[in-house]
Amino acid sequence: MFMLFIITVAINILSVFVVEDNEQIRVCVVNGQRPHLSVITGPEPLRSRVVDLIKRCWHKRPDKRPTFAGIYHMSYCFSR
Repeated sequence: MFMLFIITVAINILSVFVVEDNEQIRVCVVNGQRPHLSVITGPEPLRSRVVDLIKRCWHKRPDKRPTFAGIYHMSYCFSR
């Protein structure tokens, strides 16, 4: 159930970009463009936790972004 939620979130976020291909998405992200996270729906508090994780992953400073191990740990905790 949790993974289905995460996949749905990813699809909803990427659908906000009106682009032709992944390269255009990369350019948008590199230029600081981010989709509005209001497209993420789901039960609370899971929705809020996922939005917070996404914002952390998008931090301008790479050293402030969570590591893969950190993301794994947070997502494991979300599913509990």
